[in-house]
Amino acid sequence: MNIDIELEIIKVIGVEINGLSLLKERINLSVKNAVETIFNFRGKVILTGMGKSGLVAKEIASTMSSVGTPAIFMPPAEGMHGDLGIIAAEDVVIAIEKSWGSSELNGILPSIKSVGAKIIGIIGDVNSRLTRYSGEAL
Repeated sequence: MNIDIELEIIKVIGVEINGLSLLKERINLSVKNAVETIFNFRGKVILTGMGKSGLVAKEIASTMSSVGTPAIFMPPAEGMHGDLGIIAAEDVVIAIEKSWGSSELNGILPSIKSVGAKIIGIIGDVNSRLTRYSGEAL
C-alpha cells in the first residue's frame, strides 16, 4: 500500500480545523457562565459520569489536576455508596451524560444539589434530568 503521508497529515489537520470552527460556533452564554463558575470557584472540581461519559470525565479530571486545578473523578455508583461525602458547598460538580443519564447519575443529583455544590451538565439531550439540576447545561 502506497499512501502519501503528507497528504494524509494535511487531511487530518483539515478535519481538526473544521472541528474547531464548529466548536467556535457553539460558544454561548451557557459556556461562558460555566467557565466563569469553574474559574471563580473556591473548592474543588468533581467530575462524574457513567460508561463512556465516565471515561471522558476521568480524563478531564486528570487534565485539570495536571494544570493545577484541584479536580477528582467520582463514579456515580461510588457516590451512591458513600463517596458523596467528598462534595462540599464550595465545590463545582461537572456531570457528563450522553442522553437521559444512568440511574446512578440521576440518583446522586438531588444529594449534590442539597449540599449546595454548583452542578454543570455536559449533556446530549436538553430534556434530561441533569438539565433540570444544572446551573449550566452545555
